[in-house]
Amino acid sequence: MIAGSARGRPLRAPSGDATRPTSDKVKGVIFSMLDSEAMRRGFEPEAGDDERDGRFAAAVAWPRVLELFAGSGSLAIEALSRGAARADLVESDSAARRAIAANLEKTSLAHRATVHGLRSGRAVSTLRGPYDLILVDPPYENAEVLSLMEQLVERALLDPAGVVIWEHAHDTVPPPVIGAGSRALRLVRTNTHGVAAVSLYAATAEAAEGSP
Repeated sequence: MIAGSARGRPLRAPSGDATRPTSDKVKGVIFSMLDSEAMRRGFEPEAGDDERDGRFAAAVAWPRVLELFAGSGSLAIEALSRGAARADLVESDSAARRAIAANLEKTSLAHRATVHGLRSGRAVSTLRGPYDLILVDPPYENAEVLSLMEQLVERALLDPAGVVIWEHAHDTVPPPVIGAGSRALRLVRTNTHGVAAVSLYAATAEAAEGSP
């Protein structure tokens, strides 16, 4: 873990090749982007009784988290460690779910998380939001991710002030808009790190004004 209440605790990686763990460097990029966007909107970190009990700006702005294609659960668990209130983690692979359960116990965050043994497409059609932050980290070759994100819009699974993080291959060109209507996701920015890239989408036109 990078920061927060579980900082420094190593997480268990799922066995096999069904998942693609996010590196700590890319995870750092993701949460730096989130904190920057949260502070741009006027949110500030909240201090706790000690340095590990505070809440980062992103956790204040977006306390309800959904992670699709969760793998080891490292992104949602990082969000919880930084002060997010609740997280739903969706993972269809049983070995990965066992790793998630172990990681939640190791970080003492299991009481704030629910793990769903579903495919992400099924979860989007059955879970009830709204969520403030949705983390989408599919295998890079997954061709259905844009359709999945359109479903997020159609089902109003994201809060109108929420954001979506999509980790994808560096040579994938993220569309400027996903979905239609007032809840359409608008690209705020994309950061590239090696073979990976991270795109931040927002559900509001106001947030898109922060685009570079």
